[in-house]
Amino acid sequence: MRICIGNWKMNGDKETVHKISQVLNNIQGSISTVKVVVCVPYTLLYEARREFNSVFEIGAQCICPYAEKGSYTGGIGPYQIKDAGVNTVLIGHSEREKYFHETEEEIRDQLKIAIKNGLNIILCVGEYEKDGSTEETSRIIRNRLDIIKTLEINSSVIIAYEPVWAIGTGDVPSAERIQSTVNIIHDEVGNRIEGILYGGSVTKDSVQNLLSIKNLSGFLVGNASLSEEFASICEILSKNEQSE
Repeated sequence: MRICIGNWKMNGDKETVHKISQVLNNIQGSISTVKVVVCVPYTLLYEARREFNSVFEIGAQCICPYAEKGSYTGGIGPYQIKDAGVNTVLIGHSEREKYFHETEEEIRDQLKIAIKNGLNIILCVGEYEKDGSTEETSRIIRNRLDIIKTLEINSSVIIAYEPVWAIGTGDVPSAERIQSTVNIIHDEVGNRIEGILYGGSVTKDSVQNLLSIKNLSGFLVGNASLSEEFASICEILSKNEQSE
């Protein structure tokens, strides 16, 4: 099955939820071969779960790394996420590292809490420098994947390869470069995860050139997931899945 995940980041409101849910709900039958997840801001979790048909998953964008509940103002724990009817969480996005100074240890702690509470996980990995060496990219990715290799996992884990330099820049790596990184992820944890995605300036045009990448299950979509273009990407994935 192909996978398409939308990350709204700090965007959207109830009107956006209504608009995008209507578009996806209307084409549900034609994209039944695609697993669709929409990761929305905390304030929209309840609304999104109510508006999107049940076949579409809703995800939170991070989880408190310090504890499952307690005196952590501004944090959100697994109980709040699940109470909203949501069972998926995005972890390790580079914007959380850049702006909220999340450390590798905190990302690992988020993973532990999510796994302990049976939440499905979308784990982001990726290098910072466009001109960095293959060896450096491999080191960064293997370091983050180590915890997936050691923990007992009782839920779905999806790995999203998202090179930081490609996010929001329109600069997409070559298919060969993505294939090389997908190979690393597959060799490290392929037997423990549901799928591998690419993210970073994903549009309906850019995905066409990446569909032939071996062991790539789909895409993590940023800005385009806030418009009808997200539905178009889902349809492209569905047609590709059916033609294989």
